[in-house]
Amino acid sequence: MSEWDTPGTDPVPPPGQVPPLKPSIWNDNAPRILAALGAVAALVLVVGIIVWISSGDDQITTSSTVPASVSTDAPLPTTIPDTTTTPPTTAADTTTVPDTTLPETTLPDTTVAPTTIAPRPTGDTWRVTSALFPDDPFTLRRVAQVGRVAAYDGVIRVTPNGFRCVAIVIDGTDAWSEWCGEANKSVNFVTLDGIDPWIVEVGAALGDIALTRQQPTWTLPMNGCTEAITTLIATVAISPAVTTGAVCVPGEAFLTNSAVWLQPGPPDGGGALITSGDEGWDVRDFGTSIGCDTSFDGIDRCALYGVESELFEAVLPIPPIEALTMATDLIGMTDRTADVRSWVAAETDSAAIENLIFAELNEPGAELPATKRLAIGLGYAADLDLMLVEVPALDDSILSTTWAVWIKTGQPATVVKAYAWQTCARGMADPDTCI
Repeated sequence: MSEWDTPGTDPVPPPGQVPPLKPSIWNDNAPRILAALGAVAALVLVVGIIVWISSGDDQITTSSTVPASVSTDAPLPTTIPDTTTTPPTTAADTTTVPDTTLPETTLPDTTVAPTTIAPRPTGDTWRVTSALFPDDPFTLRRVAQVGRVAAYDGVIRVTPNGFRCVAIVIDGTDAWSEWCGEANKSVNFVTLDGIDPWIVEVGAALGDIALTRQQPTWTLPMNGCTEAITTLIATVAISPAVTTGAVCVPGEAFLTNSAVWLQPGPPDGGGALITSGDEGWDVRDFGTSIGCDTSFDGIDRCALYGVESELFEAVLPIPPIEALTMATDLIGMTDRTADVRSWVAAETDSAAIENLIFAELNEPGAELPATKRLAIGLGYAADLDLMLVEVPALDDSILSTTWAVWIKTGQPATVVKAYAWQTCARGMADPDTCI
């Protein structure tokens, strides 16, 4: 039973709160829950991204917010106009975020995938039972909608913290896509509506979801990708799962996908290696563990992706909307990890690393100084910062050069990846030249 499932009244909690399980409910179900947890065959990795974006003069923070027009304690209007979110061009005001650290939870037994599909949601609430928790039906509520794309959100209360599922439903289609994982965590993911990619930002609080549509040609250069994300996701064909992370190298990419608990799909998530050839992109390997040293074509992918044993080690999260590059007229994207590491040398403090990088890129006395943005606490372990430095170009065809540097925080802090690319001022003449 979820906090949205009180018999008779079905009250809605205050925004941003997930009430703890009532002691009487937990006590009544303790034998069944403990038995279920004792039968867990394997713990699984649920890839997600904790998003804290800080944005003052040069920093982005906090998770996304529920659009003001959407209320979680009143039915949505029957007809909702297309109010596609326009990504901000400047960082938002800094917001204080409460500490949401919770005790570690136990993932369910996902050795057997769901084999049945629940009826598609059509109203403001959706009562559903996951095949992984057959004795615990719960309610998802429609908490956000932009045009014909809606987000439903709910928590399965089988442990004190519970597990959360977010379903993305598109009017005019019979199916839905979904992300399921630990409650009280943030994650960003990408799903498709035809050829249009949608960024879904899921905050740690129940009901905190924002939807943003991008152009079909939109890419993820800060993840090393120059191919449209639509093409990459369509190649993997992971629906009803959604894409939670990506990393690209020349001619190939590795994408991670969500767990699916409400319908047939990958119950423990996974990843897929795809490569580009003469006939387009193809899937070369997929699963929940892909060794970089298992070569089927003679390529050393441990060196190519810069990891020791697993391709999952290389994956980068989907950045928050304020840290994304929205322009599509990009050229000259290159991996500059070695250069940036040489600037940092033996420094192991994350703040000092950021200062060294910015000092290298910001020319003193420049007519147009460089600018910096910082997205912090990204990735499943919340241990990645993304530093974006934009260096204006005194050129009539090139607008600027952007540097994206991923820094793993902690002691010691290290530079994980660094990429640079140019943005055309008036458009592209060809894939490698600005007009």
